[in-house]
Amino acid sequence: MLTIFIDEAGSLMDKENDYFVIVGVFTSNPKPLRKLIYRTRKAKLPPRDRGKNSEVKSSKATNKYKKYLYGHLSKIEDFKIFGLYLKIKDIPLHMKDKEGLIYLRITEELLKLAQTEKYSSVNLIMDNKSLKGLTKNAFNVALYEKFGASFKHPKIFNILHVDSQKEKGVQLCDFITHAIYQKFQRTNDVWYKLINDKIVKIENAKDFL
Repeated sequence: MLTIFIDEAGSLMDKENDYFVIVGVFTSNPKPLRKLIYRTRKAKLPPRDRGKNSEVKSSKATNKYKKYLYGHLSKIEDFKIFGLYLKIKDIPLHMKDKEGLIYLRITEELLKLAQTEKYSSVNLIMDNKSLKGLTKNAFNVALYEKFGASFKHPKIFNILHVDSQKEKGVQLCDFITHAIYQKFQRTNDVWYKLINDKIVKIENAKDFL
């Protein structure tokens, strides 16, 4: 089974951002990725801050925390990173207020980019967030109808909207997305360089809208 963790950085509706980035972490063995979050928390957080459901966000993490996580991440073999970026100024006028639809379109292209249809079963796991103008059910149905039918076994296509505090895979994806977002938004590639060899492809999402 293929497991995909998806997360994003930047806001489609915030004019102060220049970029929006969405990233997928694709793996057939998510256990080492989840375990890395546990190991990093244990190594870099004091005992009082290691609560079971607490989460360290990439934007709030110390450089020591990030250095440990990214350094050990590069040693894990069974995962690939695909991503899409979008300049906020490139969002078409007729879609400026359609955050949910934009998110759906970009997610569809992310799955196509990684040729997800080659797999017989897929678990798509993402943060439980609200999408302006699109319900989670409508989002799920659209993916099933447009994408799931191309699977070898279309019924085995699970879309899970989860609390990121309880899903370490999404937490890890947050850090990977952060590294890529910093490269585009801040022209800071310090963390990006540490995961570069795991990145298969990152494309401009402009042409998909």
